[in-house]
Amino acid sequence: MFRRRHLLSLGLLAATLAACSGTTAPAEPRANVAVQAPSVVATTVTVAGVTWLEFTVPVLIANTGSVALTYSSCASWVEARAGDAWKAAYTPLCMLSADGDVVIPPGESLAFNVSVQASLSGPGGPPWLADPSATDFRFSAGLTAPGTSGRIPIVRSNVFTLVGR
Repeated sequence: MFRRRHLLSLGLLAATLAACSGTTAPAEPRANVAVQAPSVVATTVTVAGVTWLEFTVPVLIANTGSVALTYSSCASWVEARAGDAWKAAYTPLCMLSADGDVVIPPGESLAFNVSVQASLSGPGGPPWLADPSATDFRFSAGLTAPGTSGRIPIVRSNVFTLVGR
């Protein structure tokens, strides 16, 4: 009798661990993110001992799904190609608020500009993290559906280049 209970307990434990062992993440949002220019003009400006890289990325997010999506500017960034991988080049400084969040209804699109101002040298921030030789960039948008919790799904754009830096 003890052995039967012991085997039954081990079987239930194994089933429970198998059911809970997979990580669950929110479903990827049904959306397209596009940078609306193949090249973006960047400038450098030095102010009070800080050299800044400044440019504006024209972005279009199309919600192709059946639920509203919330775009979060604080969960979005610019990436640079680094060999075969992509790495963050710019992440915005954000406060703990939802001021940069915008809801995109199903079937609708949102066009907006992302202003980037990153320090190349000096005590300013946020810093520009890309290697100076990087030529390919993309925009990564944090998009969530109602009831989503945990990791914010990211949808990445097409590639663009920076000109004039």
